[in-house]
Amino acid sequence: MPGDLPSCLPSGSSLSQEKLLQECHDMHRTEGISIGAFGAIFVAATNRVLMVQLGDYAAKNIGGNPWTLPGGGVSAREAPQEAVCREIKEETGVSFEPKGLTLAAWIARPYVQRGDARGEVTLLFVGESQELATRPAEPEILKCAWQPFLMEQWLEVPATGSGEHSLQPLRRHWIYWTYFGDLKRKQAGSKVPILLYPSPQSMGQEPHLFQPIDGFLSQSNTFTKRK
Repeated sequence: MPGDLPSCLPSGSSLSQEKLLQECHDMHRTEGISIGAFGAIFVAATNRVLMVQLGDYAAKNIGGNPWTLPGGGVSAREAPQEAVCREIKEETGVSFEPKGLTLAAWIARPYVQRGDARGEVTLLFVGESQELATRPAEPEILKCAWQPFLMEQWLEVPATGSGEHSLQPLRRHWIYWTYFGDLKRKQAGSKVPILLYPSPQSMGQEPHLFQPIDGFLSQSNTFTKRK
């Protein structure tokens, strides 16, 4: 792990949504921390979630065209909620308002360095929508669809290659993110986002970032949830 990483990304595990977003904005602007923001947008009546399949630029590293939640990088001139709505519109054609999003979870990744960035915070927002028509932004996005979120079935989808399942390949951490988005949207009144990794700076290697979700389900203390 590089020796000059920021020591605070962000400052606590029980931050409110407003406080966490403000800290992220300040670090993005003054400390060179990059921000990634993704959206888990559900149809409440059917428990479907909006997913996108990445183009061939992603296949070189992953071994197939992976399905993910829509999202991407946050510019210095926009709020994370605005970035999520922009990415959803660009990638799927679906319009969504920032006020309809709730910050569900976050990960601090101080060891990630891309370009001039000195670490990264990844944010997950959740919202609800009608099942609107979609159109993929080719060639970056091959397909987009409202997929039924069925945990048991998703856990059986291979993470690489191509096959019979409509979501193959589906990397494990997207199941993990979608699960926490679904969990958060069903919580009434809680305004504290879920901290996915209480001690991110103890992680020196990327494989430690996304632990299997079945480990979380069978051992509740694998990940920490603050209310």
